[in-house]
Amino acid sequence: MPLQFVIIGNPENRRVGLFQQALNERGQSAARVVPYESLLQDVDALQGAVPPGSVVRIESPGENFAVEQGLLALGASLAEQEGSPFLSSVEIEALEYDHGLVLHPRQWYLGYCRLLSEIEGRLAGMEEIRLLNPPGDIRELFDKRACHARCREAGCAVPEAFPDVHSFDELQELMRDRGVQRIFLKLAHASSASGVVAVHQSPRGIEAITSAELVERDGEPTLYNSLKVRRYTDLKEIRALIDLLCREGVHVERWMPKASLSHGRTFDLRVVVIAGEARHFVVRESRSPLTNLHLGNRRGDGERLQSFVGEHRWRELMQVCEQAAGVYPRSFQVGVDLLLTPGCRQSLILELNAFGDLLPGILWEGEETYQSEIGALLEESEGNDHSPPDPAI
Repeated sequence: MPLQFVIIGNPENRRVGLFQQALNERGQSAARVVPYESLLQDVDALQGAVPPGSVVRIESPGENFAVEQGLLALGASLAEQEGSPFLSSVEIEALEYDHGLVLHPRQWYLGYCRLLSEIEGRLAGMEEIRLLNPPGDIRELFDKRACHARCREAGCAVPEAFPDVHSFDELQELMRDRGVQRIFLKLAHASSASGVVAVHQSPRGIEAITSAELVERDGEPTLYNSLKVRRYTDLKEIRALIDLLCREGVHVERWMPKASLSHGRTFDLRVVVIAGEARHFVVRESRSPLTNLHLGNRRGDGERLQSFVGEHRWRELMQVCEQAAGVYPRSFQVGVDLLLTPGCRQSLILELNAFGDLLPGILWEGEETYQSEIGALLEESEGNDHSPPDPAI
């Protein structure tokens, strides 16, 4: 039975294009796309764009400068009210695209949450909609502190989290008081390793490993996302880096050692859970603590890993991912980042991702992620539903 899909996203983005391609390969009609940019101008653009019975997929708003500006503008008053750093509407309008520049992620997040709430309100009045990833789940999955706490409360094994810190000095004090030498500090509201720093303190000094590039502009330190992983050892630079990130809100957790399949490289896993079932996965191998593939890291040998741990242990690991995704039972798909300690003896949930299903070329039963998701929805519509309860509106 054909399904009618509606995508809320950026039409030019490859995520939207690849999902459209998957629909075509599955014999489905192309999805109607409602651009984020249109919704930022008038959220009532949703009216009439979502026919009754539609399957609605909310995509990532990233990689579009006009949308980034719109979300910053939407979050400006909220950021100001809570005392977070913010750009005014005049400053936002004057912005010019500057590749990689990190622009107040807390303000961006507050703006995105406001837009998601407005989208949620409009969709609530529509008939029989199948919403694949509810706005409330997206909001929390984009908040590393809240998501980590939710997973821990649900009984998932996660790295130890530490109290909030607001400066480099507070981080130093925390590490000293807790006797911790290695921590991960992450922007609370970011993705793709943006604002992630692995900090190592030893008697010889301190080291910070990150993809963030510290650049001085007009006499002030500024952060850029980079594809190059950097190691900072200068105390002044590390202080500036950590202080900038802390102003935007950070999540701090214990840096846990990772397992290795290849000499000189450690790894973690991205696992995509679809309709409650762990399906696609990729081994992310790296010579640095940051394993994101876009940072020049490589895909590891998944079959070798499965052979090493054995069939029973592998099934246990996939169940760990399914349990973590189940913390958000209304979300049709969740990307799970799973850490295995050396020897693969212990597993820990690192993060959950609302938009973590972009894994081109990774197959499960002969299908890529988007094809598999569409297939699961078709099975569901035909009455062969093995998924979590339908989060229809």
